[in-house]
Amino acid sequence: MFFSVHKKSQIKGLFFFVVALMFCEPSKAEITILSSVAFRQDIESFDLVIDARSTREYANGHIENAILVPELGLRENQVNAGQLATAMKRLEGCRSCRVAVYSSTGRKAMIAAQQLEAIGKFEQIFNGLGVDDWMKAGFPLVTTRPSASAARCLGTSEAFCSANSDISPTENDTGNNAIAQVPGKKIVPPTADKDALKLYAEVNTPGNVRRRKRVRG
Repeated sequence: MFFSVHKKSQIKGLFFFVVALMFCEPSKAEITILSSVAFRQDIESFDLVIDARSTREYANGHIENAILVPELGLRENQVNAGQLATAMKRLEGCRSCRVAVYSSTGRKAMIAAQQLEAIGKFEQIFNGLGVDDWMKAGFPLVTTRPSASAARCLGTSEAFCSANSDISPTENDTGNNAIAQVPGKKIVPPTADKDALKLYAEVNTPGNVRRRKRVRG
């Protein structure tokens, strides 16, 4: 009798423990993919714009006030854990900010966005795709250093942008130029770069028509 009651108590305790874990799981961010036009129109709304390309590519020309963080655009076999941890620590104060990433073609930008979502648990992540289409659209690149205010969330507390944080998309995020919002838990497929290119192809459709892509996870 005692054993039966004790066992039932254990099972009941385990049930509530599992339920607690379900509700305590951190919420997943959505990675919003923007066309070059939407990225340009919304550029001033981002608290931080990250360039995920190489140092050399950045030096040859980058989007104004973008911060270079090349480690984010590298796959696991291309960067060691220490380098990635250092990069993420540098971005600690930007977790509640509107953060956009871009690369050359959009492939590294998707990898970087996935890194931010999976490791940093950032709340608002935007993939601005690549500078190739940015330039094709007639938008400029610069070789000057970012202004001091461009990186104001770097090295600060996690609550830096909480006062200005707005999870709701802006008008540009939800208009015809906004493309796709994919739940974070669905955005880490085995072939990240391949799926990024699929998303990229769907984003850059004639007329910038909004499309939704379900990525197999």
